[in-house]
Amino acid sequence: MSRKFLCFDCNTGIAGDMTVAALVGVGVPEEILKNALYSLNVEGLNVIFNAIVTYGFAAKTFRVEYPGKHEHGHHHHHEHRHLADIEALIARGSLTERAKELALRMFRIVAEAEAQAHGIPVEEVHFHEVGAYDSIADIVCVAVAVDYLGVEGAVFRNLTDGCGTIHCAHGDLPVPVPAVVNILAKHGISLATCEVPTELVTPTGAAIVAALGQGAHLPSRYVIKAVGAGAGEREIGRANVLRAMLLEEAEESASQSDTVWVLETNVDDSTGEQLAFTAELLLEHGARDVHFAPVFMKKGRPGWLLTVLSDEARIADLEGIIFANTTTIGIRRYPCQRTCLERKKLTLQTPLGEAQVKKVTYEGNTYLYPEYESVRELARRSGKDFKNAFAEIQRVAEKSLS
Repeated sequence: MSRKFLCFDCNTGIAGDMTVAALVGVGVPEEILKNALYSLNVEGLNVIFNAIVTYGFAAKTFRVEYPGKHEHGHHHHHEHRHLADIEALIARGSLTERAKELALRMFRIVAEAEAQAHGIPVEEVHFHEVGAYDSIADIVCVAVAVDYLGVEGAVFRNLTDGCGTIHCAHGDLPVPVPAVVNILAKHGISLATCEVPTELVTPTGAAIVAALGQGAHLPSRYVIKAVGAGAGEREIGRANVLRAMLLEEAEESASQSDTVWVLETNVDDSTGEQLAFTAELLLEHGARDVHFAPVFMKKGRPGWLLTVLSDEARIADLEGIIFANTTTIGIRRYPCQRTCLERKKLTLQTPLGEAQVKKVTYEGNTYLYPEYESVRELARRSGKDFKNAFAEIQRVAEKSLS
């Protein structure tokens, strides 16, 4: 089964309600989210979804109503709670374990940011806006929706906040507000600003980015399976919309020519440990391939040639990893044409257990290659040596073709 991902376009920021509405737009049934919220047993809770058109964009909105929400002049008694209170509320809901864990992770991210902003322990944080039932609903619905879609990760493009100040429970605060700044700083999330004089990235929205976007990268080729848009409540003079796309990884096509970028650098004063660690990070962050080979550099010094294959969109990220983790002060890069054979990943049941096999086709001939990770795991589990485990998996693979 192909892997699935989410991609959000955050040119007008991100908030919890916008994210929920966008996820409904890509195919999450409203009833699943309503049932999850109603399972929290909050008296008088009502969930409302609407379809609207804003500045020519068709979008959805998400709103939660509950007793006391619209009382002015003070905060309703249930809008002030600690992280432990929220954890208890989520724990009693009928959510999957994955959805509960994701929801709690997002709330912990916000709690840590608020604690840092106020200089107090996390346990003493009093949630105000983010602790209100509507924000709890935002986070729970996002967690349930992501779990329902079965995605491996999410990418948040062009995260943009406004400027000026905003009035909240703590008074007038600069935009981005302190909690958002702390979340972005701790999780290394990049931000752009625009001239819209209001908050576009809320603490809930920033927590969603931090919880879902860490280490996530789009596949090099993908198919767009669904598109949804969630509209925000604020009028900003243009479409205040968060667009979400549900993507599915595409298989490599037969003998297809495409372009990759080659990143190269010569290093003569980095340790083997540094290079090995760098190679691991590069692969984790989407490099197509990484290798380093011994070379002789100027003045006869032995060194290493580090070579990385990259998609164009990932060049900046991968170069940043190289600069941060090696001693190099320069990186060469150039585009390179390549021809790719048709390939497909198969999952087969073998006497040793489930195994992944790569199926490659060229001019009518088929070649089967057991994946290294599967061979290693099954060899360790069965006690067989690597060569015999490899041969057993390949035998089953070849038999499946007959």
